[in-house]
Amino acid sequence: MKKIRLYLLHYVCLLVLVMAPSISSDQLYVFTANDVNVLELQENLRTAIPGVDIEVFGRYRDFVRRVETVPPTAVLTKPELVSALSGYTPQLEGTVSGSNTIPYVLLSVEEPIDLSALSGLTIAGVDFMGRAGMTSFITKLIGGQTQIRLVAKIQDLLPLLTFDMAQGVLLPHNSVNFFRSRSNIELVVTELSNGNAGIMVLGVKDGSDPTKLKNDIKSLSTDINNALEVEAWR
Repeated sequence: MKKIRLYLLHYVCLLVLVMAPSISSDQLYVFTANDVNVLELQENLRTAIPGVDIEVFGRYRDFVRRVETVPPTAVLTKPELVSALSGYTPQLEGTVSGSNTIPYVLLSVEEPIDLSALSGLTIAGVDFMGRAGMTSFITKLIGGQTQIRLVAKIQDLLPLLTFDMAQGVLLPHNSVNFFRSRSNIELVVTELSNGNAGIMVLGVKDGSDPTKLKNDIKSLSTDINNALEVEAWR
């Protein structure tokens, strides 16, 4: 009996030692709805930032469900989404050409969108905040109310234009060439006077020390930053 107790105690101690790193390590959830391979990005991030439990999500619903079920130490995603999450504070922001915002535009077929006549049109966008949040986001950027259609990934927008299921799609200006390279139809850009929005931020859970994660993110390679559509962090 004594030997059995000693064996069990030894087993428990080993189990604790094995599990301790995963219990104590930081968790980082990354959400991006662009056209990157999320599994490849996840593997690259895990290699670049050892000692941090990293999960990458390509769909808003999956990301939010995971955050609500197992809240991480930090999240890396759109600033508008971080602001909507409870208990997370932006600690680092991604930049492009020195700016923490990028211009969004409307893309349409053959003719630009008449921003003074939005009623009756359907404008599509990538869902990164849920129906209510995206309706407010799109309405603010285009300057008026219209019918909103949401998709899970940015590449899902092109078929909506091709088959006239939406008269325009809202997307970052730096994604226009991605669409033009994948379609033979004439795609026209409509600039938006109030079309700037945030890129990516690191949101850290309130009460957590952000120092290590901030340093880790700042040290990411150019390839990983490109996948996140960021040039630098500040």
